[in-house]
Amino acid sequence: MFLIFLIIFGYFGFKVFKTYLKEIAETKEYRKIMSKREAEIKVINTRTKKDKINMAITIISLLILVVAFPKKEGIEKEKPAKEIETKDTSTTENNAETTKNIEDNVKIQKTRIRVEFLKYEKEHLDLWNSMTNAIQKSDVYTAYEYAEKSKNTIFEIRGNLRNLKCNKTGDSEFDKQCEETITLGKNAYSAKQEAVNKLLKWFDDLQSPKKANEAKKSLEEGGEYWQVFLLKLTALTLTDEDLKDSKTKK
Repeated sequence: MFLIFLIIFGYFGFKVFKTYLKEIAETKEYRKIMSKREAEIKVINTRTKKDKINMAITIISLLILVVAFPKKEGIEKEKPAKEIETKDTSTTENNAETTKNIEDNVKIQKTRIRVEFLKYEKEHLDLWNSMTNAIQKSDVYTAYEYAEKSKNTIFEIRGNLRNLKCNKTGDSEFDKQCEETITLGKNAYSAKQEAVNKLLKWFDDLQSPKKANEAKKSLEEGGEYWQVFLLKLTALTLTDEDLKDSKTKK
């Protein structure tokens, strides 16, 4: 698991570093004709959706690497050698059983959370994609139809998500990451709901440039939230079986 997050961090971190170097050069050029603050704002505003996603993925993977894995390793290192040596057979067996129970609990929660979010994804994603495809083709009537359906579906999903919680597993770090993932999922659907609402407002007043820009911005933000959430969900629910399957396919 550590290696996976390390690879993710290295890959996207390199992309962010290249973007950072490019922005430094652009800032220097803008400084010739404007103030430092204005130059920085202008450079930030030129960041693409892909740049923002790369940064979000890099930050999330770094936090997981720093917070989750070293903490577990540190706990093992802090155990006194004498304490480990004096453990009798029964204690060792009890610890092994406890560890197995925790691992089973984590596995159950991974499956439960994954299945739950996959169910909601299947309920709304086809409608959402059909809506965005219609917008790209400037098919307003079709886009409006799918936007209405998406609005109702996402509203129901958000209602169901209010009751979704992580059951305690005994692994405090997993429990923490699980809660963060569910919160991120709720925020992702809220962002999509906001995007659909603004899109429908624009459809009611197609001559309004302001509403058009607001709808476009909300759709982009909804897409960004969704990509970050999917990465977090994948990282949380990844199992040993998934890793074995990926190696087999390769």
